[in-house]
Amino acid sequence: MYRDSTIFDSLTNIKLKKNDLICTGRNKFIVQDYLGCGTFADVYKIEDLYSNNQFAIKIFKSGTCYLKVGMNEAFLLKKLRNYRSHFVVFYEEFFYKQHFCIVEQLLSNNLYEFIKYTNHQGFDHGMTKNIAIQLLNALFILQMEGITHGDIKPENICLDRIDDKSFKVKIIDLGSSFIQPKKNSFYIQSRYYRAPETILGLNYGHGIDLWSFGCVIYEIFTGLPLFPGKSNKEQIMRYTKLLGMPPIAMLENGKNAQLYFYKKDDDMAKSCGTWHNFYDRNEDTFGIVTNKENNTDFLDNTAGFAHPGKSHDYKMCYGETNDDKDYLTMSGFRKSITSRSRNKIDNANFIDFLLSILKMHPMERPIIEDLKEHPYLVITDIRHKRIQNLGKAHRNIVNPLPQEQNVRRKSEYGIRTLKVTNQPSRKFSVYENLSDSEEDE
Repeated sequence: MYRDSTIFDSLTNIKLKKNDLICTGRNKFIVQDYLGCGTFADVYKIEDLYSNNQFAIKIFKSGTCYLKVGMNEAFLLKKLRNYRSHFVVFYEEFFYKQHFCIVEQLLSNNLYEFIKYTNHQGFDHGMTKNIAIQLLNALFILQMEGITHGDIKPENICLDRIDDKSFKVKIIDLGSSFIQPKKNSFYIQSRYYRAPETILGLNYGHGIDLWSFGCVIYEIFTGLPLFPGKSNKEQIMRYTKLLGMPPIAMLENGKNAQLYFYKKDDDMAKSCGTWHNFYDRNEDTFGIVTNKENNTDFLDNTAGFAHPGKSHDYKMCYGETNDDKDYLTMSGFRKSITSRSRNKIDNANFIDFLLSILKMHPMERPIIEDLKEHPYLVITDIRHKRIQNLGKAHRNIVNPLPQEQNVRRKSEYGIRTLKVTNQPSRKFSVYENLSDSEEDE
């Protein structure tokens, strides 16, 4: 319900209130509710006066850049019309008061809202597998169509149907999507789910969606984000602590790599207040990171590299302070999974499943066809004991309205103000400037 009878966003220069009519050449819609706003558009719940069917309408902000984003999304949604079971359904596009609009399927709550409903305890293995299989099928379709989504995250995965027997999800928000290949000209993806190649300034494609998928599946099971960095620098630090050093080729070819890594003889490296030396074993791409000041392991031995080998040519500058103690190590990663389930087989397979996806270099990530045959998904029982409870939750959760205080997350589909917090949002825009002043936002 509305907190006020009028909804106004100064950035859009458009004013709508409940029961306003939106007329197109062939349809008349009445505004029923306000669902939220994202980087590019405001979203309303509307009803067709002729059919009484309900839809969602995205009203894009004014300006050439917003128009391009909206038209791109409409084009891609139409391209995916034959895959209604995996993606939000497109119905109509038109201009309303000089704003580009898309009418699409009205879906239910997103996955983050359900994760929050579990008090961030996550779902069981059965439901995690169910969602993983559906998402992999959707990513496979995108790959076949040559589309990279560019913003896979729990907020962009919505429920289409949930009852005591089924749990169906769909991917929404193609505002950041593109036909690949794509040169790295700006940051895309929400920060928590941003692939290493995106941060380091390399060209990217379907592999970034697979990286995001791995992060999302971990969050679905554990209830907590895998890499909750406050900046791109912190993201890459978290990746390195858990997974090891990025491949040399990524550091040498990434146009942004110098923002985070320095060759050990560079003046910038010499002036670093605190830094970590990187080693690799037999010159492979993963290795131990050792703290210069106290010579303690930065990665624990469970990462599989107990004995550092040849000294690496690069090191990472952390600035004057080192707050990496809370970053996830390999042992912490494993414990975060095994502590939530007693099923040792599922736990082991799930860990292997995730680590096969979370490869620094996109070419080392598996193809989707192989992932679908992974033991974690093949050895499965999808009779989810939580579906019945979530069915009740689905009926109780109400899409909240934006609050004036800080919002934890933003989504293209709408703001979900589930928790007001002083912590910075994980994403204020899919487009982030490369300047030092913007980088740490």
